[in-house]
Amino acid sequence: MKSPLRIVRVLLAGALVVAGVANAQDWEQISLKGLVDGNGELLASDGSTLKDQGGSPLVPSCALGPAARGEFGPFRFFVQEGSLDKLLIFHDGGGACWEANTCARPFVAGGQGTYDPTISETEDTLASAGGVLDDANPNNPFHGWTKVFIPYCTGDVGWGNNVVSYAGLPFPIHHRGYANIRAALRWVEDHYWGQPPSQVVVAGVSAGAYASPGTVFPEVQRLFPRAKTAVIADSGNGVVTDSFLEDARANWALDRTLPVYLRRVLSQGANRLPVRFFGELTARFPHTRFGQFQNAYDSIQIVVYNIMKYTPDPELWRDIGALMPSLVEWSAGARLAANLSARASNYRFYTAAGTEHGILVNIPPEANAGFCSDDFYTENSAGGLRFRDWVDDMVNRGGFLWATRYWRNATCFPNCIQAPQEGCSPEVQP
Repeated sequence: MKSPLRIVRVLLAGALVVAGVANAQDWEQISLKGLVDGNGELLASDGSTLKDQGGSPLVPSCALGPAARGEFGPFRFFVQEGSLDKLLIFHDGGGACWEANTCARPFVAGGQGTYDPTISETEDTLASAGGVLDDANPNNPFHGWTKVFIPYCTGDVGWGNNVVSYAGLPFPIHHRGYANIRAALRWVEDHYWGQPPSQVVVAGVSAGAYASPGTVFPEVQRLFPRAKTAVIADSGNGVVTDSFLEDARANWALDRTLPVYLRRVLSQGANRLPVRFFGELTARFPHTRFGQFQNAYDSIQIVVYNIMKYTPDPELWRDIGALMPSLVEWSAGARLAANLSARASNYRFYTAAGTEHGILVNIPPEANAGFCSDDFYTENSAGGLRFRDWVDDMVNRGGFLWATRYWRNATCFPNCIQAPQEGCSPEVQP
């Protein structure tokens, strides 16, 4: 839920806030005080310095570093207290940058950025976010749960622990998404010391749909190996290019953050990446439920895929002649990947009609984020199945061989073209 920046029109904003919804429980902002030492390095519970798999310290921060001030610093996260037995960990979205052109873009005069280097969430905006964060709504499948909200401001989909000096920028970019996740989970570790939750759901939207299964979930498994777990990836489908993977691997230092089994998946390239990614996770964690949501013509994911194809040439990033073939490629690739991933018994997908981006939190037209989300409680374009019921069954219902009434593979096909919501003007649509 990012509010629009003055200096950049956010592409993958996890965007923001409609007034008038009040949560039953207050949100609390958690600073890094007590979690880091005097150098900003994250501390383990025994007081030692936490490091990534390559031995580099974890230094939580946003893109401009731990010393940044104002809207660019420092990193913090949010908690809404509820039942200790049930925990929702939600990772926000906010774009990505993976090389010089994309990482410098928000700071170029007139540039349209591909990521948000700030945290704009507050306790008040989270209380107005709706969707799975709305604890006042008894129809929320997560009503009464403890919720941890991890903001996103590092451009690395929560997979990075590196500092890079890019050409065209007078300051380095701190890709510290993995360090930020570990900081939030250090708080979780302390909070649940001696009394682990029986159920944990890890969810994320947009960039958070990569962070959730890639780096948050493996850490949750380490902390709470006996908990009942589920992962919901909202609007992050893994249809990418080989050049993107190569740049991200080098600049985000993925080999120091992702589990070995996921690094092997990425090393095999972009072709059918999401199928291999979820295939590895579903096989390795057979007692965890994995779910993916996507709109058939997600305008934001299509634009980002187009930027990946034409990264050296920003003039083509939003050129309609380039975007239309990318629309066809992305839509076909995302839907094929979801169908192939569904061979696993503990995976389900929900493909909605239209060009919207995101569903777990509300992004209304008045947010002026450049796109709108689907409504978590009313979306039913996949054969009349309400997405809220799909999620409720996924996290709160059992069944023989994972069978439930509503948690099933659902698609809008053959009626996936839908007019944009009133007030929304996506950059590309079929």
